[in-house]
Amino acid sequence: MHKNSAISRFRHRRLRINERLEDWQRYIKRPCELFYKLKSVRESRVIMRRAEVLHALGLARECGAKPQSVSWSKYLDIRRYIPINLRRLYSLGLHKCNGLSILDIGAGAGFFLYLCQLHGHNVLGLDAMEDEYYRRMHSTFGVHCLPQMILPGVPLPDFDRKFDLVVAFAVCFHQTAQGLWSESDWRFFLTDLLQRHIVPGGRIYLLLNDAPPGDRADVLRKIAASFPNIYYGYQSVTILK
Repeated sequence: MHKNSAISRFRHRRLRINERLEDWQRYIKRPCELFYKLKSVRESRVIMRRAEVLHALGLARECGAKPQSVSWSKYLDIRRYIPINLRRLYSLGLHKCNGLSILDIGAGAGFFLYLCQLHGHNVLGLDAMEDEYYRRMHSTFGVHCLPQMILPGVPLPDFDRKFDLVVAFAVCFHQTAQGLWSESDWRFFLTDLLQRHIVPGGRIYLLLNDAPPGDRADVLRKIAASFPNIYYGYQSVTILK
């Protein structure tokens, strides 16, 4: 037990070191990202004093007091994920406009939805997990999130609107028990989004994991084969309609 715990701590420490190295590579390529990081830390201090966030902190403490072995337990750390999602908002330029219709696929506890809503955008989330913590967080933040699995070859349901922006952060829905999505699976999913759910001039933004190693490159290769209007960012891809 002690050995396994030590190995887990070592892997976590190595992952955080790699994340910091990747951050600095991004700052060198896009100096504005360093400004956004500093800005997100400063602005998050103000947001953390809002009544709904204080309520969410209490909820996280309540849920954190129970034994946790589920994948979402990391989202109990609200003080970490508010600035992370503020950086994402700034990087996408969403602080420079308002009134956009935004769909977040894999919305989790709803941090990004909440921050976009604070900046005047109209938001909707999708997430596969129907968990009490997520539901209570969505209610606390006042955001709407639908339970929805993302499955290969299955179109998304009809919504009451089309979207200016569709985002998915730390994408992992393409990793299934049957294996990774194929090129045709990605083509179906993205074509469905572009044709049925995104307004003309809208965009899809995917922030890609690289776990297991090589997964990001595999996804990019499969997507690039079918979509010419594609732009590569740091660990991300943007597809324009």
